[in-house]
Amino acid sequence: MSSASDVLALRPAVLTDLDALEELEFDCFDSDRFSRRRWRYLLTQAHAVTLVLEDPQAVHDDERLQGYAMVLLRTHSRRALLHSLCVHPQVRRHGQAMRLLAACEAQAVAEGADTLWLDVHVDNHAALRLYQRCGYDRYSWEDDVYEDGGAAWRMEKHLAHAAA
Repeated sequence: MSSASDVLALRPAVLTDLDALEELEFDCFDSDRFSRRRWRYLLTQAHAVTLVLEDPQAVHDDERLQGYAMVLLRTHSRRALLHSLCVHPQVRRHGQAMRLLAACEAQAVAEGADTLWLDVHVDNHAALRLYQRCGYDRYSWEDDVYEDGGAAWRMEKHLAHAAA
């Protein structure tokens, strides 16, 4: 893997990314991972946009994907859900999460959404800081959201200004 995270290409995920996406989730999350079946559905049938960060200089396939973000869209709704955002630990703190988030916001706006919402584990302080820095506001507390029984802050950002 290249050490320069700015060489990472941003592109839509495709079904052939399935193995790499599973590996990336394994590297990044201890629980609440998508099953292979769920990934397949999300990539092929769901009304979703999944973007990946790819290292075009990666020598090994398991080093190719360095991040992803997924937005779920609903027909006849102006609200989109940031379903998941994941950046490999080796490329964190280089603006890649913000880059993915901004791209997801743009995709949501392009699909007609004016609000993007998400749940974030109350113990994930880095993610909470990221979302707050990017203009997301907490609006509710949700109990028992995660496999570990953890609660979540529900957050949202109004994107109407992004369409202008």
